[in-house]
Amino acid sequence: MRARFAVVLPIALLAIAGCKCDACAVDDDHDGASPAMFVNDTCPIGGEAVEAEGGSASYKGNTVGFCCPGCKSGWEDMSEADKDAFIAKAKKGDA
Repeated sequence: MRARFAVVLPIALLAIAGCKCDACAVDDDHDGASPAMFVNDTCPIGGEAVEAEGGSASYKGNTVGFCCPGCKSGWEDMSEADKDAFIAKAKKGDA
């Protein structure tokens, strides 16, 4: 019983303190990037404004920003075609 509580409590605390969007789970992957470095203004997963604390991912020479750290896993799950489409949209200023 104690072991189960030890696992559930940290997850619950992360959920309470975590992400601003409903689209992702929380993780602690803060990489210190600034929003000016990102190819996008809007998170490809959460749809909210990109935040420096949200983390980033490199993709084909582009730095994609997220609204919160948990969205990075959603990006990693996207197909290459969807990622390419998002980057093209972002470069046009639509994302």
